[in-house]
Amino acid sequence: MGIDERIKEKKESTAPFSKILVAADNSEYASRAFDYAAKLSRLTGARISIVHVISPPVAAEGISFAELAELQKKEGEQLLAKLKVRAEMQFGIKAEGILEKGNPSKVILTTAKDTGADLIVVGSRGIGGVKELLLGSVSHTVSNHATCPVLIVK
Repeated sequence: MGIDERIKEKKESTAPFSKILVAADNSEYASRAFDYAAKLSRLTGARISIVHVISPPVAAEGISFAELAELQKKEGEQLLAKLKVRAEMQFGIKAEGILEKGNPSKVILTTAKDTGADLIVVGSRGIGGVKELLLGSVSHTVSNHATCPVLIVK
């Protein structure tokens, strides 16, 4: 057995987690969370999945719900594609992108369960504004209801 194989075997046997789920939006906090998750993935050999949640569209003048939903979908796909490329080019890891619709907290928790994530990484604040004040922050809700450890990155 070569040194590379022994290092890989050692990483796999001692890593505290093997599957990381990181939540992504276009906020600075989510970008920091992604960087942290990618570094952890590189160090531990854990697989990484990036989830972006499309919230139900809010009425906007001059644009239909269908057009807004399509625009959100395109933006989400572009964000995931950008992060997957960044994962490979900057961190030397492969990442899976997951695009879902719904309540961000609920979707993150469900996706973590469905993917078998044993660590969730979220930014301390995302794009939320008034909605966040009314409903509570995504990171707070996820950390209170997750069945695995949650790392909140500031």
